[in-house]
Amino acid sequence: MATLENTYRDVMLQAFIDTLDASGTSLAYLSFEPSGSASALALCYMSSPAAFASSSAGVSSANAVADSTAAAAGTLDHVCFRTGGAAKVLTATIATASAEFAINGLVLTTADTVQVTAITLTMPAS
Repeated sequence: MATLENTYRDVMLQAFIDTLDASGTSLAYLSFEPSGSASALALCYMSSPAAFASSSAGVSSANAVADSTAAAAGTLDHVCFRTGGAAKVLTATIATASAEFAINGLVLTTADTVQVTAITLTMPAS
């Protein structure tokens, strides 16, 4: 099995992080979205000037993520990592367990609080 060395895992993960942070004064954010719709139910903005800490051994943790109030009601299907300019960089599955992005509940009502407590990104070695 091929193995990617940590130095290059860091380079690849840092490129993702730098892409999120490349919008200047606009903050990167998480867009919580229902199936088949581009309309987000909630937006959680990431830290400035860096959404994530620098990668080490192919792993990086998010800096603080602001809470959000759901703008609309619906059932969540996925979460998108977007630049401050709204460009979609990554889409992750979302579920209450065993998903790329775990959440307490998939159904939001208007004015629910959406809180992200931690995000860890890992660039796999193989």
